[in-house]
Amino acid sequence: MTRRHSPRIILSLAALLACNTLLFAAEDEATASFTAAQANAGMAGYAQHCASCHGNELEGFGLVPGLSGSFFASRWGDKTADQLASNVNRMPPGAENSLDRSEYTEILAYILQHNGMNARGDSLPDELEALASLNIPRSALGDGNTQTPAPLLYNSEGPLVSSSRLDSLSPVTDAMLLNPPTDDWLNWRRTRNAFGHSPLNQIDKDNVEELQLAWSWALPQGENMMTPIVHDGVMFAYSYGDVLQAIDAATGELLWSFQRELEDGRAPGMKKGAAIYDDKIVIATSDIHLIALNAKTGTIEWDHKVDGGGEDSFLFRSAPLIANGKAIIGLTGRVAVEGGDFIFAVDMETGEEVWRFYTIARPDEPGGNSWNGLPLEERNGGSIWIPGSFDADLNLVYFGPAPTYDTNPLRQPHPDPNTTRDALYTNSTVALDADTG
Repeated sequence: MTRRHSPRIILSLAALLACNTLLFAAEDEATASFTAAQANAGMAGYAQHCASCHGNELEGFGLVPGLSGSFFASRWGDKTADQLASNVNRMPPGAENSLDRSEYTEILAYILQHNGMNARGDSLPDELEALASLNIPRSALGDGNTQTPAPLLYNSEGPLVSSSRLDSLSPVTDAMLLNPPTDDWLNWRRTRNAFGHSPLNQIDKDNVEELQLAWSWALPQGENMMTPIVHDGVMFAYSYGDVLQAIDAATGELLWSFQRELEDGRAPGMKKGAAIYDDKIVIATSDIHLIALNAKTGTIEWDHKVDGGGEDSFLFRSAPLIANGKAIIGLTGRVAVEGGDFIFAVDMETGEEVWRFYTIARPDEPGGNSWNGLPLEERNGGSIWIPGSFDADLNLVYFGPAPTYDTNPLRQPHPDPNTTRDALYTNSTVALDADTG
């Protein structure tokens, strides 16, 4: 005999199942929470075990990723807490899982608090299984551009001493950049072909052991990866904190010092170096300006604010390249910048932008159909991490845009045979006309 159920019973059962489904969904999407005590303890743990690599403000050093800001939010926002915890547990390098489980959890709580999440009554659990059911909401994470900028401790507001070095500083010409004087180091890699070779031969394998310390100079504390510029016996060192210092290369005497006062909400980042042309030193700042300073006095000649189209996640991670009277440099945006990064040139005389080349090919432009059909806002990468090089004979500058940060949408081929998965111009070398881009 067939059993019949009344419509009321069926509806009630359906409603019960729906409620249970919503309950399970709510449990699956529970927000990660932590106590103030956990975050406070994690601050001390972070300072002891993590800050030396990831920075006091979680900003990252050089190739060490930051643990704050839009990059962090893009990577970990709307992910479960166990994914971030698994990465934290692998630290410190070479000593993974060397801390107590509770210490790792406290550091995780501090990282979340630093990124804008508020402490609540529920403790963050230690077990990865429990963390797997807790979500890190993207909406609760800040943009990371609220760190306190470095205090202005290094501005000399002009020359500190009367120096024959500065008085005799000669303008740097295109001919000098092409073939630098033996004693000079005028580019990031000395010559614009980036060979990094010095013709000096006074020190060799037979006398190198006789070298002794002549002088030393303490750079501003922070991530320093720069190569100094040397011209006519003056060394120009551009360091963390957006500090440019002119130093007598023979004696170590400070001749002048300039520190950029960053725009509100911007924190200092690492520097690769400066560039020199004519009577100007040009630097790329942490708040995305190119600034030209008078090489003899350290005073500002011009200040160019880069138009990022409203995007505030761009960073400079390289030094400018000088070619045909232009300062040429690329930006780094990582995964946070939709549509990728670009290389641009600024006139060294006027400070005005001359041309711009996007390292992510635009749809329906040359190379634009190489992204497997992705719209522009879903393309990313093409960051520029080191300065370019220049072939004066061919009038070409060369840059190496980095790979994309998300290859998953490129895995399956697009049905359109005219659409490829090459993801131009990432993970490649581009040759650009120095005058037009």
